[in-house]
Amino acid sequence: MKLPRLNLAHPLIIYTAAWLLVLFLVGLQLTVNLPPINDSTLILVLSNIISFWLIYLFLLPAYPRGRSKSTRDISPQVMLRLKRFVKGLLVFWTVSIAFEVIYAGGVPLMWALSGNIEKSYVDFGIPTFHGLLNSIYFFSITALFLDFVVSKRRQSLFLVMMLLMWPVVAFARSVLMGALCQMAGVYLLLHRVSLSTLLKLLLVVLVIIWAFGWIGDLRGTPDPFANLVDSRYQETISQLPTGFLWFYVYLTSPLGNIISNIDVVQPTYFPYYSIANLVPTALRGVIMPEIVRPDDLELVVANLNVSTFYAGFLSDYGVIGSIVSVAVLQVFIVIVYFYAKRKKVWAILAYAVLFQSIVFSVFYNLLSSQVYLIQIVIALYFGSRVKRLSAAHSVQPSPTIEMAET
Repeated sequence: MKLPRLNLAHPLIIYTAAWLLVLFLVGLQLTVNLPPINDSTLILVLSNIISFWLIYLFLLPAYPRGRSKSTRDISPQVMLRLKRFVKGLLVFWTVSIAFEVIYAGGVPLMWALSGNIEKSYVDFGIPTFHGLLNSIYFFSITALFLDFVVSKRRQSLFLVMMLLMWPVVAFARSVLMGALCQMAGVYLLLHRVSLSTLLKLLLVVLVIIWAFGWIGDLRGTPDPFANLVDSRYQETISQLPTGFLWFYVYLTSPLGNIISNIDVVQPTYFPYYSIANLVPTALRGVIMPEIVRPDDLELVVANLNVSTFYAGFLSDYGVIGSIVSVAVLQVFIVIVYFYAKRKKVWAILAYAVLFQSIVFSVFYNLLSSQVYLIQIVIALYFGSRVKRLSAAHSVQPSPTIEMAET
């Protein structure tokens, strides 16, 4: 009996699996910083799991599946235009990164290997401008990977591998994880996964976990979370690579912060924390008026400073408002997913960003960051550009017609 292949790019599957996994891991209570799960948190998380399914089922009739499409249905002309578009972006990115390297006097990897304690990865890059460069980096590497998956061009794969070296040199783990996640989103969107492939992907995840811990230990204090491990599990966890503890703490502490604050937070009912990161830092004090009573969530551990993608919504709107706000985002995600399944190139690239946002929703609201929204804007711009060029090409008279008119 042939087992069915899995659609691991489906937003409902990813969202449900990610949040149920985090609820399970928090329930294990392997570290002392995690409070027990309370009813308010369960209501918050489970409500949006249910809302995602209801929104998908409600919108599905408006976007019928129709004929099954493969990568062969993606226009070679569109992919050629994408490659040219990305070439221009990468020229700008390369020149700009070179300028930042000169401006900073080196790169974080060089500083770490030379023992320079006066500079670290946080000192690299020009604020706001570096965020734009990260957007271009993410979009470009995702587009090149899409080109490789569709056309099998080895040149595109080579450029992808070269670009993957950059976050290692810059000690930018989040950039590396984001690039890998968006490429995974593209691959999974275009390929259903067999059981054997799923096992290979799990092996890749284990390697990433190990590398995550290795880079973390290299750029800071080795095994910094050992003191958080509950005494009952210290011996077991000490025998595992440090990446596993890094991952457990990073996966569970954001929800731990929500659990600790959800019943005491006093929402302002003003859209501040949920959108503040969309405004450049230099302009935030001018454009965003100061609210009367800022209500940051209190952190259980000071250096574990993310609180899932609910943090801003809870501070602004409370539990009910957070459920509604996330449901609005879910509507947008589902609509883009339907277009991506129709093999629209702009939608595939936009959904790769949304795929990453779903995966990392247990950490942070990526869609409240300029870095990720700009990618979606670039994808939409590319889609409108292709549409205009295609429309202009379709209305051009043929040579035969021109001769007859002459």
